[in-house]
Amino acid sequence: MSVGRSRIEPNLAAFVEVVIFGFGLEFSEMREYTHGFFNNVAEIMDDGFVKNLSHVVPLAFSSCNLDDGSTVDINESDDENINGFGEVSLDDEAHDEPRLEISV
Repeated sequence: MSVGRSRIEPNLAAFVEVVIFGFGLEFSEMREYTHGFFNNVAEIMDDGFVKNLSHVVPLAFSSCNLDDGSTVDINESDDENINGFGEVSLDDEAHDEPRLEISV
């Protein structure tokens, strides 16, 4: 953010291209960093960020629709206090439905 809009704008297209490529590698960390990158760029660019929305919005929806499954290691056990959690909700694939649908 300390760079400022006037310095980043001429070089932004190249960075956006590389960041979108990284998002496509399907590593959760890369998805997270991609969203962080666009968050920072949006703050710097202000209304100039609008032209990037056609790239950014589909990435955000893609992340929202991911089925990452359980984030807790669940053992077959009668113990109600699993790994320090009182109750754990699992993602049931049998009833898996899209979390978000967009029609364009």
